[in-house]
Amino acid sequence: MSAAIDDLRQGRPGASTHRLVAAVDELIKHVGDEPELVPLLDIMVLNAQMLRAREDRDVTTLAALPGRVSALRERISSDTSYAQDLEALATLTEGMALGATGRVADLIEAVPRLTRIQGPPGIANAVFSLLARAYADGHVRDRDLARLRWRAVTGQLTGPERAGLLGSLAMVNLLQAMDSPARLSVAVLDLRRAVQESPPGDIHRVLYLTQLGDALLQRAVAIVGAPTRLGRWLLRPSLRLLLRPGAGAAVDVEEAILVSREAVGTAQWPGHAFWSMAAVTLGSAYRLAGRFAEAREVGLRSLQGHAWRALLQSDTAARTSAVRYAALDSMTVAGWHIMDGDADGAAVALDACRGLILHAATEFADVPTQLDAAGATDLAAQWRAHPGPLDQIPIDLRQAALQQLTADGRLLDPPSPAEVRAALTAIGADALVYLVPADSHPAVAVIVPSTGAGTILPLPQLTTAPADASGQFDADTEREVDVDRELDSSVPPDRLGALCDWAWAAATGPLLDYLGMPDPRVVLVPMGGLGAVPWHAARHVVDGRYQYAIERAVFSYAASARMLCRTARSADVSPASGSPANEFEPALVVGDPDTGGAAPALPAARDEALTVAEFYRDVTYIGRLADGTPSPSGGGTPEEVLGWLAGGTAATGGMLHLACHGVVVDGTGPQDTSYLLLSDGRRLAAEQLVAALSDPAVRRPALVVLAACNSGVSGRGADEAFSLSTMFLAGGARSVVAAHWALPDRSTSDLMVLFHRHLRVDGLAPADALRAAQLHLLDRDVAEWAGVVHYGQ
Repeated sequence: MSAAIDDLRQGRPGASTHRLVAAVDELIKHVGDEPELVPLLDIMVLNAQMLRAREDRDVTTLAALPGRVSALRERISSDTSYAQDLEALATLTEGMALGATGRVADLIEAVPRLTRIQGPPGIANAVFSLLARAYADGHVRDRDLARLRWRAVTGQLTGPERAGLLGSLAMVNLLQAMDSPARLSVAVLDLRRAVQESPPGDIHRVLYLTQLGDALLQRAVAIVGAPTRLGRWLLRPSLRLLLRPGAGAAVDVEEAILVSREAVGTAQWPGHAFWSMAAVTLGSAYRLAGRFAEAREVGLRSLQGHAWRALLQSDTAARTSAVRYAALDSMTVAGWHIMDGDADGAAVALDACRGLILHAATEFADVPTQLDAAGATDLAAQWRAHPGPLDQIPIDLRQAALQQLTADGRLLDPPSPAEVRAALTAIGADALVYLVPADSHPAVAVIVPSTGAGTILPLPQLTTAPADASGQFDADTEREVDVDRELDSSVPPDRLGALCDWAWAAATGPLLDYLGMPDPRVVLVPMGGLGAVPWHAARHVVDGRYQYAIERAVFSYAASARMLCRTARSADVSPASGSPANEFEPALVVGDPDTGGAAPALPAARDEALTVAEFYRDVTYIGRLADGTPSPSGGGTPEEVLGWLAGGTAATGGMLHLACHGVVVDGTGPQDTSYLLLSDGRRLAAEQLVAALSDPAVRRPALVVLAACNSGVSGRGADEAFSLSTMFLAGGARSVVAAHWALPDRSTSDLMVLFHRHLRVDGLAPADALRAAQLHLLDRDVAEWAGVVHYGQ
């Protein structure tokens, strides 16, 4: 074990925190259960696991370590010789947990405790304080920086320790470079020295190389006097000309390419903690050098690292934290393709980091079967030996399985344009359309048609929504949730009308004009906050009356192309021939369960559910009856819904209709962010469905109808699209109808009854049945019908 520790301290080749964990485990086997040594061994285990989790970016373990350390402190007397070690470990694990889960404000607040950690004499405390001041107010005294730099040069430190200190100094200077551009050059010098001091076995060498490349690029842009942020310049095709005024800028760009290449080469593969950061920096350097094709290629590879991190985590909260920067990198790389006119590449980049939480939950549903199919039978047997939930699977086994399953890139890459076109053909759709807001590139629609080449359609008016409506549709702000399904706390009609007017001119009108076909079947993937806009209800005035987008096209929405392709692979329900009558049976209808005072009754939802049940022969009704008493079949509990899902097989089909309260709360932690309120106020949450629908034998309904407020809204970021609706799709449902905002109770009841009549009596497919129902209500206010949308087949 001493050798493993020394190898890490010295950064020798082959040094690994995994070796350290293995050495500690081996030591425990030899020592046994000596009472005097058990606390020390426990501390060593936690230290080793902390270092390994930091190296692996294992958010689940990092988030759990403070609790495990706290439990150990309760078992050990405060006057033992281990108390100080435990205090240091407690503060260190707290800091790492806060950093890993993205709680920067809490991390800064915790700095006074973190500075008590013992490290190289005086340096750890000073570095923590320095970084805290830099992040908090941006002000750091030059003499403090000089004092630490002197220690870095003259102190008795190992190579990795010296490199770490220099890297921290560079970070402070980079944070202050906006006010003092000269600090960029100081940061470059410190990072060059950090790279020199960092031996090949230092696990942070890739980070120093990447930070050096980024600092060089920032300095190159500063030399030519660029008035806008770096990201904008990286997209300009003419930037090579802009670099001519400063020869130093060109030199910096060339050096940035060299060090970023070394960073990518050292990282080797997407499983490395700093792969995405290094590859995006290399792509940025290529852009500045005018090497656009190389930038696009390495940019797409950079996004694989985000998919790896999502797949590695063992729970939803950890995945949320792991992918928090994924959408930013995705938009950056997509912007390169958009500026270069590469529609197919732009679509791949946009989808690469969409719905990664869903993707991870879906792909880890039946790992042993996948490993057997890949020929890794030994790994499959090891996995089956751990029958518990994913968070009980050892990290080494998860990594080995993931490395095996991603060998061909299948799990890390989104579907290719050819695969997307095949999926569109399978479900009878004409085009998949990404609506992309302006960023460092113009606003566009990236169109992937079922046949032919992709297209980038400029949308110059897709800027921001009207000021009086945009606040109601900002997907990144906390929402007022209407548990009453009442219109008065939903979207005010005047604001929604203004938004629908804007949506036509901004995107839907130009898109339909471009497609130029009668009744096209369009699948929309709106990016970021655009996902809150009812694009299907966009409108303009024709012959003195409003014409709505749904009068000219059939609209569906998709979380991602990954989810679209997954849905298309399930049993096909052809829109042309209508849906077979038995496709939607057996049916389970849930009507206004008694929430025990947690939320008001929904009388219209109850009437709706009772009427819907009449359209089905093989139907079970749970919830409240017309007189308010519970149904003999059940009061509408989460167990009854999950039991119905578990009672069939993957080939059973059926229909699930839930008319009840829905709630969405933005969050990143383990809390429920999207859930239904059922009997006695108990929740059926999207987070709960992740586990419930992972069983390969669970029923895959042909249709799920979520007649509940906000059931199609993501609580974990717009581009993650993590909602009740998408979780049912990820679990195998072929079509889902859900709500994008709080629903008016009575109008929604009318819409749902019309929908099921068109589905069951007229034999229309779900998307067509919803459209027909909404067309029937066009004479009503748009708020009464536009909040319900279709996903899937």
